[in-house]
Parts: sequence; structure tokens; C-alpha cells
Amino acid sequence: NSQIDFDNLPVGNPLITVVGFTDGCAGPSLDTLSVQILPLPTVGLTSNAGTSLCEGDTVTVFANGATSYQFLLDGIAQGPATPIDSLELPNLQSGEIIRVGGILNGGADTSATSLSFTIDPLPVVSLNASDPDLIICEGESVTISSSGASLYEFFSDGVSLGAPSPTSQFTTNTLQNQQTITVIGTTGNCSAGSPNALIFAVNAVPPDRSRLSGIEITEH
Repeated sequence: NSQIDFDNLPVGNPLITVVGFTDGCAGPSLDTLSVQILPLPTVGLTSNAGTSLCEGDTVTVFANGATSYQFLLDGIAQGPATPIDSLELPNLQSGEIIRVGGILNGGADTSATSLSFTIDPLPVVSLNASDPDLIICEGESVTISSSGASLYEFFSDGVSLGAPSPTSQFTTNTLQNQQTITVIGTTGNCSAGSPNALIFAVNAVPPDRSRLSGIEITEH
């Protein structure tokens, strides 16, 4: 047989020499062939935010180990193979898989390195006041409460009232007119604010008329 196929030649420059036989006698070597074997790429894939994300997060994945890359999301190519080694992925769904193949020296990595993502839902946070119309008198006590999360951080006019904690309500009698209360709730690694803010109308308390004795009041 004057033809042979070689598999798995080592990377580098192996030499292939041919010797011919006639009637069982070996002739001199006719030729020596030097073959250049280039390595296949070994492609890696990482994420800038891990693989556990929150609903609505945008994640960027980065590939390495080749000169051209093709990304696939659940088997669907996100474009042709290019030298661009990163891909931004907004609004991933839980269980979706991103894969990448790489090309180096004309050889392709067919192992398609992959990452699978888990997407946790955002907490649905509510915010309420014991006085539902938010119209109170100066010095009146009001209880602010929230629900829908594991930890709560309340804010007054954008300033935090304390670190996130399991305490879901507080009572205050020092609210000022147009003071605004908001909250951010956290469950696991995911946080969200309530869709509403509480803006209070605080009416001044009229003076104590019993202290006005002896003072003449003229009505016009």
C-alpha cells in the first residue's frame, strides 16, 4: 500500500520517512517529510458576575485561548467567529447556557466550553403607612411597614435610616412636611425598591388657646 493516514501526530515538527520494498528487499530511503503540527486551542470562558444572577441583570462573558471566537446561546450562534473575545448578555433566563468555540492556527476547539446561569427573581416589595392618606399632624406617630423581602433598608429623603435588617417596620413622630420615605428590600443576593414612595403632608398643630388668656384678640 503506497498510502497511509496518520492520526494524533505530536505537536511540533515530526519527520515522516518512507522506505520502499521490492521482493522483500528494502531500498534506500526515498524521501523525508517534515510536518508542522500546530496545537488546537484550549478555550476558556468566564463571567464578570459569576453564574448566579438576579432578574434583569446584564452579564458579560469573556473567552480566552484562541484568536477567533463564536458564542452560542442555547445553541443559537450570536454571530460569526470573530477576534472579539467578549459578549454582553442582557436579560438572561434561568437555565440558559452560553457556549464558545475558538479557532487558533486554523484549528478549532470543538469542545464548546460552556456556562449555565441561574437567575433569581427580584423581591416584590411593598411600602405602607398606618395613616393611609399620608396627611398627619405635627408630632403624630406613624408606623411605616414593608413586606415582600428578607431584609429591609428604609430611607428618609434619600438618606439611609440604618443598615438592612429583618425589621420590616418602624414608628416615628418626627416627620416633617413633604418628608419622603422609601425602602429597598433584599432576598438572597437580589434587591429591589418598592414601586411607591410615601410623601407626608404634615400640618402644624394650632396654638393652645388656653395660653392666650389675657390677650385681646381683635377680629377683622
